[in-house]
Amino acid sequence: MSTFGQCPHCPVGRGKMRLYGTGVCAYHLTHPAAKKPRDVVKFEHDEPVVLTAAQEKKALNDFYHQQVARRPPVCEETGCTCRLVATESWRLKAMVAHIVPKRHFRSVMVHPENRLFLCKQHHDAYDDNWAKAVTLGCWPLALERFQKFMHLIKDTELRHLPVPLRELTNR
Repeated sequence: MSTFGQCPHCPVGRGKMRLYGTGVCAYHLTHPAAKKPRDVVKFEHDEPVVLTAAQEKKALNDFYHQQVARRPPVCEETGCTCRLVATESWRLKAMVAHIVPKRHFRSVMVHPENRLFLCKQHHDAYDDNWAKAVTLGCWPLALERFQKFMHLIKDTELRHLPVPLRELTNR
């Protein structure tokens, strides 16, 4: 008889899957070396993170898995009642919106405060353009979180900041 559940060695939010043997997924059943805990890139609050491309990909994956586990039941946009529920990994990641885009702000792309939990509609609206983002109800929350990591943004990345955020940095 098969059982279904969360593999203890898979990332959080991966969803229920068929479990084998000692309660692990097919991958971890056939790859016992992969059962050790995943290394997570720690974000030092004193300096920006500088990673190689491979480390960046892994860190970003870990960031999404950590954030998905912390998501609230509903979208953080004021007045939105959309539930943040999904089983597919890509949909879960899509619920995590970066306050400042990861493509321009690599130094803080995995900072735990560089995120909002948004439904697809509001994530798209936030990412669409800065003029629209500042009108959303979640903008005050974005500003509050941004202030916790803004000092870690590299000087070379500041040119990408929109005026409302640049005024906060005084740089």
